[in-house]
Amino acid sequence: MVMNTYRLLHLGVFEKQDLPKWHKGRICMIGDACHAMSPFLGQGQLASNNSFKLLLGANQAIQDGYLLAEFLDEMPYQQAFQAFYDVRHPTVKKLVMASDGFGYLRITDSFFGNIARNVMRAGTKYAPDRLLQLMLMKTMAPNFM
Repeated sequence: MVMNTYRLLHLGVFEKQDLPKWHKGRICMIGDACHAMSPFLGQGQLASNNSFKLLLGANQAIQDGYLLAEFLDEMPYQQAFQAFYDVRHPTVKKLVMASDGFGYLRITDSFFGNIARNVMRAGTKYAPDRLLQLMLMKTMAPNFM
């Protein structure tokens, strides 16, 4: 089957530059359109703590939509778009940097990178689930509620 394959695709992970604003005129971007993250932070998971559930992944776009709707309900769109950027940008910038860091740990061949990766894997393997859930919730939870 491989011999009959016309060509193999190489799909890389590309970084997007940090945007100075997420709006122009009456258009405002949310989610991956303005703060796409590499797939190394494990944001496609569902972390649950009894009745509390935190969806990691679409979570950032959902938070964006919720907060933008709140601001649009309270003020004119120009102010709402700027307030939205001012509140969300610091948080998502940290998440993008964390995701990039995990990506580096995953693909690095350096001595210290391998040590860090092994420590991280051991920590996630042996740490209590509750501790990991708290760490994820602290990282991903909305900072505006």
